[in-house]
Parts: sequence; structure tokens; C-alpha cells
Amino acid sequence: MPTIEPYRDTMLPDRFHRWLEVLRIRLAPVPEFVQGAGTPEGVVFASKGTRYFNTTGGAGTLLYVKNSAAALNTGWVAYG
Repeated sequence: MPTIEPYRDTMLPDRFHRWLEVLRIRLAPVPEFVQGAGTPEGVVFASKGTRYFNTTGGAGTLLYVKNSAAALNTGWVAYG
């Protein structure tokens, strides 16, 4: 009976890394747009890049962008 050797793909490392890059791009979180009354700092939990529109804000406090890691309610920066 002949011996059976496992299939060996010499291109696996390159293909695997390309596959990981595609997954990283496709699964990257899409920034959200949320709104509320008042500052989101210490109140709104969101992922990095999320934009928050303050419905009661004035000059300098209308738009906030989340600049810190996900799952935190801090790291909001006012932009206008």
C-alpha cells in the first residue's frame, strides 16, 4: 500500500497573509454617527472614530469625535 503524504502548499504563508489583510479591511469597524443632548464625555460608550452631534451644543461643542480605544466612555474631542 502506498504511503500518503499530507498536501503541502508552498504558497500558504503569502496567501494566508493576503487573506488576513482582506479580513482586517472587511471587518474594520465603520465609524458611527450618534447624537444626543450634552457632551458625550463620560456618558457615551463608542468605538474609536465615532462622531457625536450635540443637539444642544453651541460654538465649539457641536461635534465630537472619539479618539480613544473602544468600549470606553472617555476620549471624546470637541471639534466645532
